[in-house]
Amino acid sequence: MSIARGIAVSAIALAATLGLSGCGSMGDHKIGDTAKVNFTKADSYEVTVTAIEPAPAAVADRYETEDEIYFVRFTAKAAGVADPDLVQVTSNTYAVVEDGTVVATSFDTIEECAQPDNIEATEKLKAGEPVEACVPVAGDDGKKVTGIRMGSHDLEASGSQTWKI
Repeated sequence: MSIARGIAVSAIALAATLGLSGCGSMGDHKIGDTAKVNFTKADSYEVTVTAIEPAPAAVADRYETEDEIYFVRFTAKAAGVADPDLVQVTSNTYAVVEDGTVVATSFDTIEECAQPDNIEATEKLKAGEPVEACVPVAGDDGKKVTGIRMGSHDLEASGSQTWKI
């Protein structure tokens, strides 16, 4: 049983559509690259993905799924956000699977990939400091994760970015 929920448009089709429409396309970044990510028209963050790594076997064994779980570790810094909130970043982090589909994943809290306390993270973001966080993602229907996408839940919105494994 898959623990991921597919988003209707594939990343490949999306990139082609955005390229033709002049809206811009998602960047394909490498681990360690920093990019400005727009989550809404007004809110953007500077995000550096520091790792996309398979979850330890002991973590994966706790879930009944054929999909491999990955931990996405990153730092985020508010860059043009009136009221920063780390939840905006963590809840808009999606897996990109091998066929190019972008999928959202639902998890209970995974201790090994814990997010910082949101109140403390918000204080740091408001002070202009970067915040380190971790988000679990997974493939879908046995498809492997090949990267992650951060940005608006609207796949047609500009300013989203991707990082490749």
